[in-house]
Amino acid sequence: MRSEGLFSVLPKKKHQYLLIVFSALLLLSIFQPAHAQSGRRPVKREPPPPPVSAEAKPEPARPKKTSEGDQLYNSRQVDARARITKGGKDSPRPRGGCPSGRVIVRAVLHKSGKVIDVSLVKGLGCSFDKDSIEIVRKYRFTPAMKDGQPVSQAILVEFEHFRIL
Repeated sequence: MRSEGLFSVLPKKKHQYLLIVFSALLLLSIFQPAHAQSGRRPVKREPPPPPVSAEAKPEPARPKKTSEGDQLYNSRQVDARARITKGGKDSPRPRGGCPSGRVIVRAVLHKSGKVIDVSLVKGLGCSFDKDSIEIVRKYRFTPAMKDGQPVSQAILVEFEHFRIL
């Protein structure tokens, strides 16, 4: 006996009806939002903040301080930048298997003439990092000037290492 499919048994009108119903279900499942498919409710979003009026002024930025409590300036805020007089041309010597790349060291050139608050911003994870920090700690400089007074200035120092294969 020959097996007949479901659609061959149903009359023609029911066949068209079922085809429409299956097509509609297929389209609904395809174009249904993601939250409806997962069973989760959509996240309610907060309305955006009202626009800032021209009268409202932003709060002034708090001045940054050094570890010794003095105000810290960047190179655009001073009248005369700090000038490195000794140690600025030194470069660290990598030992072992240091990869190629750039090391960035942040330091504060204090108004007293000392280098303080030395930290690694970006490193390579090898001896090149430690040597870079030590070189910056040994810098000699004349302090930055603002309104005729010496001030502390933050600097970023970059050291580039190229690994020769």
